[in-house]
Amino acid sequence: MIVRIRPEIRKVALILALFLCPAWLYAQPSLTYVALAQAVDNTPSVTASIYSESGTLPVLTDFEPTENKEQLDVLSSYYFALNQGNTKSLRDLYFEGDGSRDWFVEDAKKYPQKYNGNVEYKKVEALKAYQWGDYSIYYVARTKSDSKVRQWVDVTVCVDASCFISNLLFEPDSATDIASAVMYKANMGKVLNKNPSYDLNFDVFPRFGSRYPITIFINMDNVGDEGLFPGKSEDDRYTYLSDYFNSLSEIKQLHNGGELSVDEITSKLIELNQRVWSSYDEQKAHRQYTVSDGSFSAKYFSEFAYLEFLTSFDRVSVAGTISSEDDTYLLLRATMGHTVQPLIFLINNSGRLKQTGENTALRQVFMSDEAIETFADWVN
Repeated sequence: MIVRIRPEIRKVALILALFLCPAWLYAQPSLTYVALAQAVDNTPSVTASIYSESGTLPVLTDFEPTENKEQLDVLSSYYFALNQGNTKSLRDLYFEGDGSRDWFVEDAKKYPQKYNGNVEYKKVEALKAYQWGDYSIYYVARTKSDSKVRQWVDVTVCVDASCFISNLLFEPDSATDIASAVMYKANMGKVLNKNPSYDLNFDVFPRFGSRYPITIFINMDNVGDEGLFPGKSEDDRYTYLSDYFNSLSEIKQLHNGGELSVDEITSKLIELNQRVWSSYDEQKAHRQYTVSDGSFSAKYFSEFAYLEFLTSFDRVSVAGTISSEDDTYLLLRATMGHTVQPLIFLINNSGRLKQTGENTALRQVFMSDEAIETFADWVN
């Protein structure tokens, strides 16, 4: 005898199986600590904490449109609409508040084949899950109708008792760059067993939500006020950087005195760069901290603009250092009149300047607005 289950009973059973059974859904997220960089002795120098979900992660195997009151509801609705090729439903599922809906509309116009239902998904399994602000970020394995499995990232956001799909990680800014780097490190197993020690820390939030921040912890070494300019540094580790600032000042003075042509300035800059940088690419723009109306940010400079900028300071000193494997970031205190601002430089083991560090996560962290504001407080 074949027993047929009424659709409404089957739907209730599905909801109970997917949403009520796992303790994961309602469990409070827990903090995961991730090492972003390590000193030479393998102790963490820069650490991040991120909220991750604990318990059994979901496996969606039967997609249905729902009222989208929970994260898994909207994911089920999303994959149902995706399998149906229903772009109108997909549009309504994307969050309007952070620009995700507008992004989807444009993306569907450019790449309609992504949303026409030709690719059917049979199963979506969450491998990792993180909470950041009002966003839930799922690293998933999607099984297609041809049994091929592809990894993907799905993001949901819940606002005012309704949940939506977000393109948070597809429209990167400095905050999402940091979040992506931290989650990548966590997925690679760079997890710590204890809370980090630190001298500086700051929170990073997404566009929506003031809960579940990502927190960055930084250990500072060689804290002090070692002078680089004017005058030579007495610390051998900073010889090249001190030479750089003092030589730039000399070139600027010769130029102001009318003693050097533009070609001669260019020649002297090339000679200086070859002397103090470990490997210098003149096609790369310099990126440095700037201040405008009390607001700090990172800005790109051409060669001549960088000369003007760095020679505008009356005094430059080392406020602290941050180790990163074989490199060291130098946090500088730069003074111009009554204004004090941070600068950041990277050196290798021999003290030569580097344009780009090997640690991508640190580049993203140190060029964020949150980091610059924290460093500004440190040097003042």
